[in-house]
Amino acid sequence: MRIKGGYYITETQKTIARVHRIDESLLEGMWNQHLNREIAKNGLVLACHWESGEDQLASMIGMPELYSLLDGGGFSIDMRFNLQDSTEPFAIIDTTGVNGAGILIE
Repeated sequence: MRIKGGYYITETQKTIARVHRIDESLLEGMWNQHLNREIAKNGLVLACHWESGEDQLASMIGMPELYSLLDGGGFSIDMRFNLQDSTEPFAIIDTTGVNGAGILIE
């Protein structure tokens, strides 16, 4: 709900009620993401660009250290690409190890 120029959410748990103000830039950024063509720079860890035919690029870029999810950290992956002649699936990002743990985006 929007009250006096701010956005708030509420929560209740039996006899406890809470109100939280939400950062306007977060919500407005989400609502306008379809218009935003800028590369995210806040907290950027890795940026790369590769052209068709550079099949070895993924193996040349090391996976950056990410914030621990166990410690309350998080991360997001922001990608934009145009596939024109892809007839077979291929890995865009693959950090999986022998135990299968990691990130795989095909």
